[in-house]
Amino acid sequence: MATHCGIKMSRMAAMGVWAIVSTGVAVAGPIPVTYQGQLKLDGLPVDATLAMRFSLFRELADPEPIDVQSIEMVAVTGGLFTVELLFSEDLFNGDPRYLEIAVAGGEPGAFSPLTPRQPMNPVPYAVRAFNVPGGGGSVWQQVGLDISYTAGHVGVGLVGPSYPLHVEASAAHAIHGVNQSTTNFTAGIYGESTGSNGYGIHGNAPAGSCNATGVFGEAVSAGGRGVHGKVSHADGRWSYGVYGEAAGTRARGVFGRATSPSGANYGVYGQATSADGVGVYGYNDAAIGLAVGVHGSCTSVAGSGVFGEATSTTGTTYGVRGESASHIGSGVYGKATSDTGSAVGVKGDSAAPVGSGVEGWNSGGGIGVYGRVTNGGWAGYFQGNTHVSGNLGVGTTLPDARLHVSGTVKADSPGTAVEANGGTYGVHGTGTTYGIYGDAATGYGVYGYSGGYSPDGNGGVYGEGYISPGVKARGGGVGTTNPALHVENVNASGIGIFSTTTSTDPNAVFVNEGEGDLIKGFSGPGGGDLVFRVTGTGRAVVNVLQINGGADLSEQFDVKATAGEVRPGMVVCIDPTDAGKLVVASSAHDRTVAGIISGAGGINPGMLMGQRGSEAHGAHPVALTGRVYAWADAAGGSIEPGDLLTTSDTPGHAMRVSDYDKARGAILGKAMTKLEGGRGLVLVLVSLQ
Repeated sequence: MATHCGIKMSRMAAMGVWAIVSTGVAVAGPIPVTYQGQLKLDGLPVDATLAMRFSLFRELADPEPIDVQSIEMVAVTGGLFTVELLFSEDLFNGDPRYLEIAVAGGEPGAFSPLTPRQPMNPVPYAVRAFNVPGGGGSVWQQVGLDISYTAGHVGVGLVGPSYPLHVEASAAHAIHGVNQSTTNFTAGIYGESTGSNGYGIHGNAPAGSCNATGVFGEAVSAGGRGVHGKVSHADGRWSYGVYGEAAGTRARGVFGRATSPSGANYGVYGQATSADGVGVYGYNDAAIGLAVGVHGSCTSVAGSGVFGEATSTTGTTYGVRGESASHIGSGVYGKATSDTGSAVGVKGDSAAPVGSGVEGWNSGGGIGVYGRVTNGGWAGYFQGNTHVSGNLGVGTTLPDARLHVSGTVKADSPGTAVEANGGTYGVHGTGTTYGIYGDAATGYGVYGYSGGYSPDGNGGVYGEGYISPGVKARGGGVGTTNPALHVENVNASGIGIFSTTTSTDPNAVFVNEGEGDLIKGFSGPGGGDLVFRVTGTGRAVVNVLQINGGADLSEQFDVKATAGEVRPGMVVCIDPTDAGKLVVASSAHDRTVAGIISGAGGINPGMLMGQRGSEAHGAHPVALTGRVYAWADAAGGSIEPGDLLTTSDTPGHAMRVSDYDKARGAILGKAMTKLEGGRGLVLVLVSLQ
């Protein structure tokens, strides 16, 4: 396809593009040419149906055309039109050709040519490749501007090729590929294999001696690669980006050399995109000796003996993986002989989320990675995050915890020195004096945080003791500043202190050996409102006391009965023979009535008062006010809610007041439920009168 310039003649101009229509097979007969153009009059698109004439010339100014085609009805819409022309094949022999377009004028049969003539570029002559000797349609095929050969093998430098492209030469290079692109990741020669056991490039040096090389790669670019091999078969086993094999005593299966004195160049660069692939894999199956899977050596002050990189974002990939079957061999052995700079014997770098820059693995119970130093340096040095999936022992070879330290641990930090999260314990310490000892001048000696409650006892700080406290806090602050124990829960619905025990002893004990209070409770923003306190003498001071366990105010009394047992709900009177004691009521209208024994009908005392070791103490709670169930006898008349109650002749029972003069001073309270006959429990609002 070629693009023509604008053509002007008088007030009309045309411009367009044309293309040879090719079927991809040998061409014989007229050649179809499609012309697409734009026609303007005074600079405006034309909308009309016009007659047009298309003439083919050998020269730009040739007076006689070699072929003329006229089309009577050409639809021009918005200035655009398309026509198909059929020119004879023998008119195109490689010489220049020019196309003249003429549009019908005002008189019938008169055409006005548009100048200049338009050159037909050599693109159409590609069709001649089908007609040259040896270029028949059964051998060469054209698709667009591409041409293909599928009939057999092509040989260069030999007869009878054995491969699709077979080249043999005695020159320095049998095949020489140069890529002059200035962009990255270009290739002079690119080899790729999609077979599960294939090779992108296979190099073989059959010479039995000398420095034969299967594949030799050399890069002088600051960021180049001597040899770059790639395997795209995602699930292939034993597929190789570059595979080298050499039989010589000093031969190299693969030898890469990067001579640039700067930049990130590589003698050999290995890359694997398979989830289980290996960038560079070294294996030595010798049963004895100092066998080495991969040996890297570097004398540069900032070089790397071996540098491996795995760029796959999935799978268990390895920048460098080495394996050795020898009992004293090394899977990967790196040695940096420079005594200055940041030289590295073995360096691994992995971009995969679960990959490993360097991974050591031992399946026999030994050591995966072993570091040793003899000159006062570091046997192991880690910069960044470090993850240990098993137990880590410091000062011990038999760790029985995630971090097992035998000796003294010292942590210095302007913030948090030690932070640990665990399913059971964040930090677990045992010792003859302190399991964990924390000392802070301004912060916290020990700070524990737990993200959730566990019924198994997990928490921010967990202490266990048998002959001494599990957790002991000691502080030297004043007031609420720097207390011995500071507990804080930042969750809006969390609990600051939660205590549970299965002991027969108290759950919590507070002792103040000074003159201050035992407990103080504050609320409000910043804890500025004192709402509860227990003094050192045991007095509780609260704003409001709400009791949910009972409905009466009782005192403790010893009660005796003239006959039968003492039970809840019985009406009792003052015992005139024993100071501070009560007796079960046994006569009607008894002015010594004292109350009702609480606890009948499932209603318990709400508040129970008494003083141990004095007359104000006893075994039975007697309701002096409030609601309580009492035994009643309806023999003297049915009891209705609101009736006044007094003592009766039935021991421990109340009855309805029928004679108010006799009952004056012996009123027990008012009935809140009815009793139509016989004996039973009646709910009473106690109000002695």
